[in-house]
Amino acid sequence: MIETEELRFRHGDERVLDGVNFTAKAGEVTVIFGRNGAGKSTLLRHFNGLLEPDSGTVFVGGDPVAYDDDSLTDLRRRVGLVFQNPDDQLVAPTVEQDVAFGPRNAGVDEPERIDRVLSEFDLDSQTERLCNTLSGGEKKRVSLAGVLAMEPEYVLLDEPTAGLDGTGCRAIGQFVESLTDAGITPIIATHDVGFGLTVADTVTVLDGGVIDYRGDTLPRSLADRYGLRQYVFESWTAPDGDLS
Repeated sequence: MIETEELRFRHGDERVLDGVNFTAKAGEVTVIFGRNGAGKSTLLRHFNGLLEPDSGTVFVGGDPVAYDDDSLTDLRRRVGLVFQNPDDQLVAPTVEQDVAFGPRNAGVDEPERIDRVLSEFDLDSQTERLCNTLSGGEKKRVSLAGVLAMEPEYVLLDEPTAGLDGTGCRAIGQFVESLTDAGITPIIATHDVGFGLTVADTVTVLDGGVIDYRGDTLPRSLADRYGLRQYVFESWTAPDGDLS
């Protein structure tokens, strides 16, 4: 379980998180909805220690997050983060080197693990390709593979469907399903309500720096209120109730 208690964070003069109390249960897919600029990415970065709160506490598996180097190294092994833009995540020249970077940096020398992950993402024939020559979709696969190579307990996905077509979105949905099948807990931040409701067990809405809604789906009236309704709902014909 990942939880926060009265989490507050300011970026310059702007209060981005203002007393966030959040819970993601292990084994469930938790989707964090929010309009652009709602602070979703900021919240995710607190879960694996990339950001330290001004006040409040983050708990992972019941333990409060500590911010010394050793604790953060262990935390980032347990909690993997996939950035919205894969260019922000790829750090090594070639595909194989990038996927292996995390484990090797953590002192794990298991070539078979890297080979397995490369195969799972259909990258085993592209190990020597330069990352800067990959397409956007290929870069996304490499960034996902690099996180999975760390064998995390939790995977954080920041706007995973951004820039993807329908085929790409379905692939991300299948990836989320594969995580839960493997006993890994996904937490997804998105404003893509159609995708989010397809994969979510639990829905949370971040608005005005606080968690303003929790449920197992998202009523249509709230999607409108939070600025989340998108064109994909133009064909939605149910008279009222949920978007599902």
